[in-house]
Amino acid sequence: MPAMRVAILVTAIVGIITLLTLISFNGNAVSVTSTNTTKASGLQGINMAGYYTTVGELQDPTYRKPLPFNYYDDSFRIFSEAGLNIVRYLITWESYERNPDLFIGELSKVSKSADKWGLKVIYANDQFHISSWLDPKSGYGFPRTLFSSNENRFPFGGGGSSDTEVARSWWTDWYNNTIADTDGRDGWTLQADFLKRVVTAVDNHSSTLGYEILNEPHVYSEDQWTKIGSYNTFITSELRQLTNKTIVFDRQLPSDVGGEIHATPENMAKMAPRNMTNIVFKSTLYGLPSNCSYAEARLSTAVRAAQLMKIPLWMGEFNMDNMVKSVEFHDLLNNQYLTASYFSIKLG
Repeated sequence: MPAMRVAILVTAIVGIITLLTLISFNGNAVSVTSTNTTKASGLQGINMAGYYTTVGELQDPTYRKPLPFNYYDDSFRIFSEAGLNIVRYLITWESYERNPDLFIGELSKVSKSADKWGLKVIYANDQFHISSWLDPKSGYGFPRTLFSSNENRFPFGGGGSSDTEVARSWWTDWYNNTIADTDGRDGWTLQADFLKRVVTAVDNHSSTLGYEILNEPHVYSEDQWTKIGSYNTFITSELRQLTNKTIVFDRQLPSDVGGEIHATPENMAKMAPRNMTNIVFKSTLYGLPSNCSYAEARLSTAVRAAQLMKIPLWMGEFNMDNMVKSVEFHDLLNNQYLTASYFSIKLG
């Protein structure tokens, strides 16, 4: 299927083409292999942000364009007719806390429409700049109750980007499981409870492929690799009480290879949940991985990490500066038996 044709179809209903992605699943079961390559399963699709499922607690949703009538049904029909068969659907915890009914109601529309059009869905717990509490303009992710309980340490508008001291303190406390809400309940348990509500809402749908624990956790010191592994193990164990479907865990930010945090395949493997049944490792890539390039080093590092863990690798995002390079990258990865590409779109 020509990549440009897909871009035109997707743009027609939603708008902005931003990323390309690769995925390595096999139906609802993950194909695990210890060899150097995994045969592509043929899944092609998009990343997609919803409406009530991604708005920050402290943001005005009216700044977004209203959803078109039959938005999900029409969108998924177009995706299906274009040969796409999977959606990575972004959700945020604070969006649920803002309005649980609207949040779950939108998930219901997504899952039913995906069932109807034969699509698979990964429900991805997203965050950008941690929370709208720290970045009221563009941040989203964690709910404000985790910050208002300790405003001296995490002041409103204190900045959630990774280069701020507030962000460093937040992620350090999160991995130590010392973040709590105003009632003293620990953040890991609260987040697991939120994800369980998502699972309860959509797990019985044939379209549900799985769940992503947390998009791009930040690493500031080498000891945090193992702590992220403990966090991923806890969330996975909690979700396994309700679902046997695929669970995805993410690579870290910063995404550089090596560096002060020693971003090596061996350290990345420490982030894996201890229960590796039906687990996928998600990484990202920006740039064509040509010989001796930075992009090639990132891809090789991610591939090696997945090999050490003996689980599939999902290149969850990649982006080129023009369509020709995107198609070239798609062909390159397919020739290496990784997987098929898919476009990412953002609403509003």
